[in-house]
Amino acid sequence: VGSETGYASTGWTGYAPLSTPAREGMGAYAIAFSLMGISAILAGFNLVCTIICYRAPGMRWSRLPMFVWAMLTTSFLFVLAVPVLVGGLYMMLTDRTVQTAFFTDQLGGSSYLYEDLFWFFGHPEVYILALPGFGIVSEIIPVFSRKPLFGYKIAAAGMIGVAILSFFVWQHHLFDSGIDPD
Repeated sequence: VGSETGYASTGWTGYAPLSTPAREGMGAYAIAFSLMGISAILAGFNLVCTIICYRAPGMRWSRLPMFVWAMLTTSFLFVLAVPVLVGGLYMMLTDRTVQTAFFTDQLGGSSYLYEDLFWFFGHPEVYILALPGFGIVSEIIPVFSRKPLFGYKIAAAGMIGVAILSFFVWQHHLFDSGIDPD
């Protein structure tokens, strides 16, 4: 890492108690991660709009390939989860640059707020990575077994269900953070 920008001493998560006093590299981390997040949001909007508006004529929802279902649910995860992370990164940047107090405990903020925002993105992000793989497997197995996919509607509903449930379980990442479990 170059000496001009320093390094982000917070690890890959960028946790707030460590990010406020961190060197200049933390600002580069937040800006770069925000730019990647904005591009992911725009890609998600693009895929959602394409799948909904530009399907082949006569292509009903019940005939979409499983990979398309996987990409649709993944795109909705991009659109719904990534803005929370980008917002948290911008809040971190304002804590560092204009001395706001979103994440500074001594000034009335909460360092747990950043952890909540990060993991509200971070847990669905696991499924952003996994759902396309589920869609690929759901396409490959029927081809090589020479049989249609068993339980097509259940498989599509399952992908949607996994995407929805991924937003409700981020708190398990905070069990060892010292936050009150109640």
